[in-house]
Amino acid sequence: MRGRRVFAAGLSVLAALLLSAAGSGKGSGKGSGKGGGKPKPPVKTQPANPAPGSGTLVKPAGMKEIPTRHYRIWTDSAGDWSATTGPRMDAFRDALGKTLALPWPATGGSCVVRIFKNTADFAGYAKKSASRSFSYSWSSAPGMCEVIGFCGPTGAPDPGPLSHECVHQYLRARVSWPSPWLNEGLSELFESSEVSANGTLSPTPQRGWLSRLRSVSPQSKPLSLSALINLDDAGWDRAGPDGYAAAWGLCYFLWTSPNPARREMLKRSVLAMSPGAAKDANVRPAADAIRSGGDPAALDKEWRAFLAEAWKASLPPSPFPVPPPAAPAKKGPAGKNAAPPAKKPPPTEEEGEEG
Repeated sequence: MRGRRVFAAGLSVLAALLLSAAGSGKGSGKGSGKGGGKPKPPVKTQPANPAPGSGTLVKPAGMKEIPTRHYRIWTDSAGDWSATTGPRMDAFRDALGKTLALPWPATGGSCVVRIFKNTADFAGYAKKSASRSFSYSWSSAPGMCEVIGFCGPTGAPDPGPLSHECVHQYLRARVSWPSPWLNEGLSELFESSEVSANGTLSPTPQRGWLSRLRSVSPQSKPLSLSALINLDDAGWDRAGPDGYAAAWGLCYFLWTSPNPARREMLKRSVLAMSPGAAKDANVRPAADAIRSGGDPAALDKEWRAFLAEAWKASLPPSPFPVPPPAAPAKKGPAGKNAAPPAKKPPPTEEEGEEG
C-alpha cells in the first residue's frame, strides 16, 4: 500500500506539473514544427548515402561545418544557434553516460549532425516527405553515423529531438540491435532532460506520453509488462503509438520508482545486451534482466498500478485520440459478409534507422 500511495502522490504532483506546462505552451517533442511536446511514432527513413567510392559522409558545398567535442554539425542555416546547440549536445552526451553510470564506448569518430534550414530540404534528403521528425542513421562504419534534423519556427533546431537521437546513438554505439522498448523508451525518457549542476540528467514529465497512456489504458488493452519487453522489431512496428507510450511509461516507472532496485533494472538491461548480436537477438536478454530484478508478479502489479494512476490523473487531452470502434462488416448481395479489405504490405525495412 505504501508503494501505491507513493505512486499516487507522485502522479498527482506530476499531473499538476503537466497541466502547468500545458497552460504555458511549453514542452519538448519530436519535430519543432508540431510544437507543444506532442509525441508521434517516427517514420522510418532511408539511410544516408555516402559519396560514390567513399566510406564516409562528405559535407556538401552549401553547408558550413561547426565542430564540437563530440560532433560535426553541418548546416545551411546562417543562424547563430550553433553557439549554444553544440555545447548543449556535448554536455548532454557527457551527462547521459554519467547518469546511467555506463560510459560511452568508442564511436569511431565524431557523429555528423546535419541540420537543414528548411523542412522541405530535410524531407528531400531524408526521403520522408510527410514526416517532420528528426532521425538518426547509424552505421558500424566510422564516419557514417548521422543525425538529421531541421530548424524550427525559431530558426534553431529543437533540442529535444537532438537529445532523443543522442540516446539512440549511445545505445547503438554499445550494441548493433538494442531491444526495441529499451531503445525507444530510454530515448523518450531523457529527450526532455536538462543537465543538472552535478552533470547528470533528471527526466522531466512529458505530458504527451503520460496523456497517451491515460487514453489507451482503460479503453483498450494496454501492453502487459511481459508483452512489452518481449516485442521484437516486427512486433514493435505493429504496436504503433501504443508501444512508444508504453515504452516511455515503463522507463519512467522504473526510473522514478521509490524502490531503487527498479532503476537498476534499466542499467542491467543495457548491460545484458550483446554488442555483436543479430537483429532481435537482444530482446530476450534485456527482458530477462527485467524479470531477474525481483518478483515478476510484484513488478507487474506495480506496473499496472502505475497505469491505473495515470488514468486517474487529471491530464490534458491525448495527442492520439482513441479511434471509435470499427463498424460491423457489410453484408453482400448473397447475404455473406463482404470480403475483408486487402492487407497492407509490410513496411520495407532499412537497416540503421531511428526516429
